[in-house]
Amino acid sequence: FTSGTATASGLLVTPAGSGPFPAVVVVHEWWGLDGWVKDQARALAKEGYLALAVDLYDGQVATDKDSAHQYMMNLSQDKAVRDLKAAYSFLAGHKDIEQVDYLGLPSHPLHALASKYLLLVDAEHDEQYGKPINRYGHLMSFRVKGGAGPTRTMFSALQRIWRATDLGRIK
Repeated sequence: FTSGTATASGLLVTPAGSGPFPAVVVVHEWWGLDGWVKDQARALAKEGYLALAVDLYDGQVATDKDSAHQYMMNLSQDKAVRDLKAAYSFLAGHKDIEQVDYLGLPSHPLHALASKYLLLVDAEHDEQYGKPINRYGHLMSFRVKGGAGPTRTMFSALQRIWRATDLGRIK
C-alpha cells in the first residue's frame, strides 16, 4: 500500500467467507514483523477479522535484543505514523471493510476539528520540523458490523490492550 511517496508493506490476512469484516491493524513489537506476529494476524483472520500486520522496519527482523533495540531506535516516528495512517487509509478503501474511524482520515466527520487541534507539542520550535505538525493522535477505532455480540467477540479475541497513558506528545 502507498505511504506518502513510498510503498509500505505488511501481511494482509482475509478471513474465509464474504465481507464486510471487522478489521484489525497489527503493530509488531520491537523484533519486527516476525513469524509470531504473522501467526497472530492469521489467528485473528481465523476468528473472522481482516488483519493487516504493518511492517514498520521494511523487512528487517531482529534476532537478538541488541538488533531489536537498534531497529526500534532507528525507526523514524514520522515514518511509523505515516505508514500506520496509510494502513488505515488502505483499510478504509478495502472492499470488505464496513468503516474505519480515525481522525486522520479526511472522511472522518471530525477531521477538520482534529486538524486544527491535535498538534504535536512544540513542533514549531523543533529544528526537525519548524512548523506545527499534526499526527491526529494514535488512536483508531473500527465499527464492528452486527452490534454488541460480534463486538464482544472481537474484544475477547484480543490478547493485549493497554490503557493509553501517553498519546505521543499530542496537545
